[in-house]
Amino acid sequence: MKNELPPVTATYFITLIKSYLQGAKTRQEIMDETSDLLELSLPGDTAPANITNLLITAASQINPSFYQDIVEQVSRAEDTTPTRYGLIHHLEACVNEDISTQDLLEWATTWQHEEEPGASCFEDPAVEYCCQLWLPSWKDRLSRRLLAQALEIFHLNCGNPLKEKIALILLSEQEKQRFLFFLRDYADHRKTTGELDLYLLRKFGVDHQSFPYMPELLQVAHRQAQLEELLEKACMIGWKR
Repeated sequence: MKNELPPVTATYFITLIKSYLQGAKTRQEIMDETSDLLELSLPGDTAPANITNLLITAASQINPSFYQDIVEQVSRAEDTTPTRYGLIHHLEACVNEDISTQDLLEWATTWQHEEEPGASCFEDPAVEYCCQLWLPSWKDRLSRRLLAQALEIFHLNCGNPLKEKIALILLSEQEKQRFLFFLRDYADHRKTTGELDLYLLRKFGVDHQSFPYMPELLQVAHRQAQLEELLEKACMIGWKR
């Protein structure tokens, strides 16, 4: 008996697509899991640009009615954006060189190309910031070390997405120095609260009332050692390493 297809349904493909979009499975893991099925369904097409499109095409070739079922259920679903678990899983895979940085970026920005309403409604603001802005902004400079640092921030799971966003931004040495210099000027009364708000809004999207380290900043005055301690706290993973 030659090349019999395994018994699959539209639900099988829907589950795979959601697992990819959420991040629970990488593109490579899905390709490995479905290699026989995809080989039978799409001979010769082994390197598609988009794994979601590949799965939909494969499903349609198995049963044309699957296409409408998949599109309708996935487009209406509210659980198709990257999750914290999914981001950690993809960062780990990239750090371990199981996937490329291009695979990571493709996954992180897949939701940006969806036209369905609600496609960009992340439940976790820190994950949204990382996928929407941080990873794309670093796309030409991503390294295993940088991704390992981002992974460490998310592993800490501090319970405050704003602090995680600040820590991601402060992975840049340039941003660390700007942060330290600006807070020093504010502590020394060379910057006003209004100027502080402009800096915080531009860099972190908050004003001084929402800045999670404002109590510490007010206590620092002009003491350099305490300013460096504040910077280290904001970096979360140790800025002097």
